[in-house]
Amino acid sequence: MSEKASIILKSREDILCLLKTNKITLLPSNAPIIKLELEKLTDNENTKWSDILNSSYHSCGCGEGTIFLIVAVVFCIFYGIVVLKFKIAIIHALFGFAILFATSFIGKLFGMILGIIRFRMSIMRLLKTTALLKSS
Repeated sequence: MSEKASIILKSREDILCLLKTNKITLLPSNAPIIKLELEKLTDNENTKWSDILNSSYHSCGCGEGTIFLIVAVVFCIFYGIVVLKFKIAIIHALFGFAILFATSFIGKLFGMILGIIRFRMSIMRLLKTTALLKSS
């Protein structure tokens, strides 16, 4: 069994290169692990920042998809009780399932995009806190 690929960041240039090539990964579990080996940071700080970057880099959007799904379930129940008054035809049920599927999919995409934004913000925070933003 082979080990998971790693991206080792040792300099400001490595970090900026990763920032430029970052894209949405549909299978975040296959994405490589990010490891920091910056001289300006201690081993504990490198590990801490590696964990922060990996959590957003491997974001799959499931948490946000779940929230969207729960909101859609509440909406469908509310619609069934208030508007349809429990007189639910097969077309209403099919429409409800389509809404549930669509909202969870939209939530997942939203979560993946939010993960990319969090990743970029984490990198900028790393560069600022380690004074790598202006170093040569």
